[in-house]
Amino acid sequence: MKSFYGIVSGIVVLALILSPMFGVNSFAINPNVPCGSLTCTVTFTEVGLPGGTSWTVNLNGLVKGNTTNSITFTGLSPGNEYYYYQVAAGPSGTQYAPSVGTGYNCCIDPGKQPSQDVVYVLQYSVTFAVSPSSCGNSYSCGSTSPIDRTSGFFNAGSVIAISAITATNPIVSTFSKWTSNTANIKIGNATLAATNATINGAGTLTSVFKAIKYTATFNQVGLPGTQTWAVTFGGSTSAPTSSSSISFKGKLASPYGWNIANPGEGTPTRYTPMVPSTTMYVPGQVVQQVQFLTQYQVSWATTGSGTIGFCYDLRQTSSCTSASSRWLFFPARPP
Repeated sequence: MKSFYGIVSGIVVLALILSPMFGVNSFAINPNVPCGSLTCTVTFTEVGLPGGTSWTVNLNGLVKGNTTNSITFTGLSPGNEYYYYQVAAGPSGTQYAPSVGTGYNCCIDPGKQPSQDVVYVLQYSVTFAVSPSSCGNSYSCGSTSPIDRTSGFFNAGSVIAISAITATNPIVSTFSKWTSNTANIKIGNATLAATNATINGAGTLTSVFKAIKYTATFNQVGLPGTQTWAVTFGGSTSAPTSSSSISFKGKLASPYGWNIANPGEGTPTRYTPMVPSTTMYVPGQVVQQVQFLTQYQVSWATTGSGTIGFCYDLRQTSSCTSASSRWLFFPARPP
């Protein structure tokens, strides 16, 4: 018997010594390696998915899916293999994501590791919104953070940092509060621009801003104390007034066109603004000074068949005219 066991032991030792030389598959001899004579098998087992949920594994480009809790790859060669898991769909507003992420995971060696667990976690969809969407002429009121996304999936029960960021250049709003459309998303302190939220369900987080309203003011110089004037600003015309200033309140950030008619029109004396109309860009500009110049109407007439040519306009150089009257500025200034 001793000689028999000695012969068997010698054969095994000889096989181990000769295997590198003659291509003998050592994995077929070692029972701890998950391989057959030439190929290996790896089984991925999921944890955390509801029964019957479809899930997949991508192993070096070979994709397999199942609705049970295990996926097996066969016919693999020993050596490192890259693998990654795909997100499993859940009910509306939810999904199941591998806790290690969905990117490539390195590495699994089928010749050494016969199995790999895949732990899935429940995630809820959260959308971030801003209200109101505009605080003036196409100016955004602000934004929410995480600012790299308008929506995303977050682990159930996770606490995420959120921030409301008021718009700048120009500053058109102030932060008011946070709101949630569901009790499943709890806001830490809704009155703080930077706070946190606990995610226990799908929903929307909204940062509420208050639009800043500005006052646009026009100040006049050059009118006598009793002369009334008015301004048309953004389509609205003020009531005539003899005050030195006219204001338009409650204006959002926006460009506003304005114009001023000639006070005293229809009388021998009128007042014309040096700049009768242009655009005010609120809030970059909220004050406009209006310089009025006094004009007197001068008329002339001829007797007989002659005509009079008038060639001097103190506002600008212009062609001669044979009109019967002109408005002139006094005291005179160079053309």
